[in-house]
Amino acid sequence: MHLEKIRMEKQNQNIQEKLRQLIIQSCDFEELPKKEFQNFHADFLKFSFSVLYVKIDYVSKSIFLWNSKPMGKNPLDLYDLNTAVSETITYSNLEETMLGSIEAGEFQDRFYKHLLFEYTNLNEKDGNDKAKSA
Repeated sequence: MHLEKIRMEKQNQNIQEKLRQLIIQSCDFEELPKKEFQNFHADFLKFSFSVLYVKIDYVSKSIFLWNSKPMGKNPLDLYDLNTAVSETITYSNLEETMLGSIEAGEFQDRFYKHLLFEYTNLNEKDGNDKAKSA
């Protein structure tokens, strides 16, 4: 049982390290990241901030967050989608902002695995496309 726990912790650390590498890779751009990385940034930040919508303005270095307002205490009435709550936050370094948003936990690691599956090897896909078109 002890070895299983160690194995799981090592696997979780591996997931987080791969996510850090993907964040670093995705934030290596001059003006705008490619569309797939923009989608990755939005998906990651939606999860990190627990919001329904994220829009990143890479030029002004701001992140627009939108969420619905909680209705009340009844768990069946989670949100009133007609009442929006929004906030804009600014960042000086997107990579540092995203790296600082990584959290440990089983739920988080499952989502990070999903992100890695969906967004890893984006440069390899582009490289293959370029090689075919060249």
